[in-house]
Amino acid sequence: MPLKLDVLRDRSTLSREADDGRIENVFRLHISNTDETPHRYSISVSGIDGIDIVGERSVELPPASSKTVALSARVEPGAGKKGANQIFFEVRADNHEKNRSARDDELLPAMNAKPEAMNPKLNVSSAVWYREPWPWLLMLGPASVIVAGIFTAYLAVVSSDGLVEDDYYKQGLTVNQRTARDQRAVELGIEAELLIGADGDRIRALLHSKEGVLLPETLSMRITHPTRQGFDQQVLLHSEGGTVYAGAVKPFSGRWHITLEDEGQAWRLVGDWVTGKQSVLRLPASAIATAASKGNSD
Repeated sequence: MPLKLDVLRDRSTLSREADDGRIENVFRLHISNTDETPHRYSISVSGIDGIDIVGERSVELPPASSKTVALSARVEPGAGKKGANQIFFEVRADNHEKNRSARDDELLPAMNAKPEAMNPKLNVSSAVWYREPWPWLLMLGPASVIVAGIFTAYLAVVSSDGLVEDDYYKQGLTVNQRTARDQRAVELGIEAELLIGADGDRIRALLHSKEGVLLPETLSMRITHPTRQGFDQQVLLHSEGGTVYAGAVKPFSGRWHITLEDEGQAWRLVGDWVTGKQSVLRLPASAIATAASKGNSD
């Protein structure tokens, strides 16, 4: 008849003494009705004198369906031969002549031994692979590598490499112009102190210069990340009277390269700001002059 039967030993439970004093083993029977009509099946066990089933003895299955039945096989202590014994499970359709049986080798150990000394050797029908945990554990490592590779490729596509200039030739031509602007700041005696507001969204600049130097109405400040160009900011600072300038910024933290210059780009101040360690950034013209002179001598 169109019937499939698999017998699985409960691996988490060894042979044990039941409440009624008999020795039991626990099994799972996976019964599949492959017929196009419903059937009622009776379950029995044989192979050892006095062996009996405790649990569901019959099951009804609709067409093309399956069910797993948990039951235990029990025998009296001392029954069966010494060592492992062979038992048979039989599933019989109440309305069909052909039936299916399954033999389970070495599932019940010596019945005249104590439960804790029984032989746990098994020869059990294996389940389908996707119901076992080991294939999934083995595939977990390679799957993690694939996911990490896809995520890395995504980051490489959507992010920009801030260390590479698209037109390095033009960038080289402007080096002398930048050096001249640094030197101009030294000649004017321009220095600056930068301070971030308490909320991190506003920045102030206090400018110092030689006497008689006319300061601009606005300053341009460029905040550049060392590696991530997408986080760079261009900030316009307006005069609040005297030598104080202020402007709005997006909050930033970490290490940043700061460039401060006038609106006519006649001079500039540069420096690095580690916001977590430096509450105030000082851009002294004297330090810039020293750096510029060293660069020219090289």
